[in-house]
Amino acid sequence: MWAGIGLFLGSGYNKRVILHADAVEVTGWFRSRKLYFADIRGRLTTGGSKSPYGFAYIFVPKDDGQRKVAIPGSMLHKDQFFRDWLKTIPTIPRR
Repeated sequence: MWAGIGLFLGSGYNKRVILHADAVEVTGWFRSRKLYFADIRGRLTTGGSKSPYGFAYIFVPKDDGQRKVAIPGSMLHKDQFFRDWLKTIPTIPRR
C-alpha cells in the first residue's frame, strides 16, 4: 500500500518538459504527451500567485478531440530558446 501511495505522489514530481523546434512534450512515469507546433492553436496562462496551482502555460490544440498540454511554470527553464519559441505561438484571449 505504501509503495502505491509513493508511486502516485511521486508521479507528479517526475515529469520532464522537452521543447523541440516543432513540438512540446511532457513525459512522466505513467504517460507522455506531445503536441506538435503545427497542431497548436494557441496558448493560455493560468492565474499566477492568486491561483492555487500557480502559474502555468496551457497549449491548446487545433483539434477539439485532442487534450490540452499544461505545463507548470516552475518546470521550465526559461532561456532565450524558450522565449523565442513561445513568441511564435499566438495567445488565446481569456473570456
